[in-house]
Amino acid sequence: MRKEHPADARARTIHLTDPARSIREAAYQAAMQINEEVLADLSQDETQAFLEYMRRVIGKIKEVDNS
Repeated sequence: MRKEHPADARARTIHLTDPARSIREAAYQAAMQINEEVLADLSQDETQAFLEYMRRVIGKIKEVDNS
């Protein structure tokens, strides 16, 4: 559900509906299971490095998007 942002009329905030709240935990668990499966062939160090690289890439995408 989208609502007007209280401090910025140009922005919208997104809120879960009641039906979405009821499946939130199951969706989270499914995502965690998929993450475990796709990262299974990486060592713990490789997984940590991958996640750090992804954080950096996502941070850069946000910077570019906001400019």
